[in-house]
Amino acid sequence: MTIPVINYLGCSLVSCNAQMGWGGNPSQVNVTLVEDLAAGNLFLQPEPGEPTLFNVAGLNIAGIIQSWKYRQSTAGFLYEVNITDPREVLSSTQLILNNYAGNVGGVPNLINVYCYIENNTGFGSSLANEAGMGWKKIRDAVTTLTASTTIGPYGGPIHLKSHKYGLDISALPVLPDDFRIGSDSIS
Repeated sequence: MTIPVINYLGCSLVSCNAQMGWGGNPSQVNVTLVEDLAAGNLFLQPEPGEPTLFNVAGLNIAGIIQSWKYRQSTAGFLYEVNITDPREVLSSTQLILNNYAGNVGGVPNLINVYCYIENNTGFGSSLANEAGMGWKKIRDAVTTLTASTTIGPYGGPIHLKSHKYGLDISALPVLPDDFRIGSDSIS
């Protein structure tokens, strides 16, 4: 029986190890690759922070390149690639949900949901109160603002290193219409 060669980043897979995150710990995949020049392999040198899709045996793992390093062995150059889940993209982002109707001033990863809703659908339309702002309004504003390619007065795409990310949270479970997030800002 012939075992199929799995390629990733231009090299052949030697091994992989996955750790599922739980609680505050990220999910991680550590991949070891061999660059076999005789087989035409050439490592593609990803940039840390770059999004990636690793596929092994029909399992797709989407994540962010955390780091990579190489070492020489008798088999050729071995590359160890660390992939982490995309929580790092989200952890660096702040949402303003109440009490600030100003411009974000071009600051990356700062999204003024409150100002966006108030200025685009009319004063008072955010319906923010002491209990917070409705989840659906937050969800729709975040999806719209992060889909932009540039930072506007209310925010824009999420930045991680030199990469920009949109955020589509429309597939999250449906919450009751009266569900609110009660804070002036959240990450």
